[in-house]
Amino acid sequence: MKLVKPKKFLGQHFLKDLKVAQDIADTVDACPGLPILEVGPGMGVLTQFLVRKERPVKVVELDYESVAYLREEYPSLEDNIIEDDFLKMNLHRLFDGKPFVLTGNYPYNISSQIFFKMLDNKDIIPCCTGMIQKEVAERIAAGPGSKTYGILSVLIQAWYKVEYLFTVSEHVFNPPPKVKSAVIRMTRNDTQELGCDEKLFKQVVKTTFNQRRKTLRNSIKPILGKECPLTEDTLFNKRPEQLSVEEFIDLTNKVEMKNYYDSVDSSFEYIHGKLLHQKDKKFIEDVLDIIKENISNSELGPELIANQMKTSTRNLYRQMKKIIEISPTELVKDYKLSYAAKLLITTNLSVKEIIYKIGITNKSYFYNEFFKKYQLSPKQYKGMKAESEE
Repeated sequence: MKLVKPKKFLGQHFLKDLKVAQDIADTVDACPGLPILEVGPGMGVLTQFLVRKERPVKVVELDYESVAYLREEYPSLEDNIIEDDFLKMNLHRLFDGKPFVLTGNYPYNISSQIFFKMLDNKDIIPCCTGMIQKEVAERIAAGPGSKTYGILSVLIQAWYKVEYLFTVSEHVFNPPPKVKSAVIRMTRNDTQELGCDEKLFKQVVKTTFNQRRKTLRNSIKPILGKECPLTEDTLFNKRPEQLSVEEFIDLTNKVEMKNYYDSVDSSFEYIHGKLLHQKDKKFIEDVLDIIKENISNSELGPELIANQMKTSTRNLYRQMKKIIEISPTELVKDYKLSYAAKLLITTNLSVKEIIYKIGITNKSYFYNEFFKKYQLSPKQYKGMKAESEE
């Protein structure tokens, strides 16, 4: 059968060296007896060695040409060749919910997404091996204090022991990638519970590393706000790249010190990290009540709020700056985006319907501001929640 031509848009770089393929296949031996799922088999250079392991093997491939090639060359795998997008699959259905080993010569353009998917399914993936860009492998394996230590390092090492196994030259691929590759193995550690809120842990890690050169006192502001008393702790003198996984857990627990309810109002109060006087709290609650009642009104803004509170717009700005150091305009925007995020994960409304429901008339503005706040598009935000519930 005619060979498959590598497709750039799929990030395909077909491995040619059979010795390297054999070595990658042998990395799964650290978890004997478990079935194997190979992602992105291409023309089966790795598959041919995996099927000799005498255990169940399934392969998932998005490229229809590669799927046709595999069915022709590996007829014994016919029922176990899955033509699908790995990132969208329900992995619990693959082996009847039983644990399996994840491996592959991963498409370079989605390797990080594959590992986030692994983390979401860590209960059934005790071992993950495979080949990725050398730079990404170094990031995953890096320890505190390293320039390559970052979000992937912390989130993966919280649950897995990481081994950087060996480097692979760019010359053993067709076409040769512009970077070197590396083979790694990640094996579940003994951690069953982090000892902190896992969702908040991810948020703290991602937020602080977004400004990795700043101290935690500054990089944590998007979560705690300015001049939060919690940041007086000496831990906040460090930069995120200096913290171990255990210290990130400690940091998360410090951030979670206040009782926090998952609502727009309490989220706002928590984010800005202030305990308000009763009078000031009543003022902010009145502002929020007006925002709630007028959430679908495209005219919702400082003037409307000031009119309903029987005060001047200037006084509204002055009061809010004194109490919570945020303008009425910013509060309206923050509330609308938070409400949109809530609707995305609690309803089946389309993004277009949600934009209309929160009174935003400019679609591009909504998408830009939503991404700034959550570092995800609305579709990605909804998708992550759906995957975590599967």
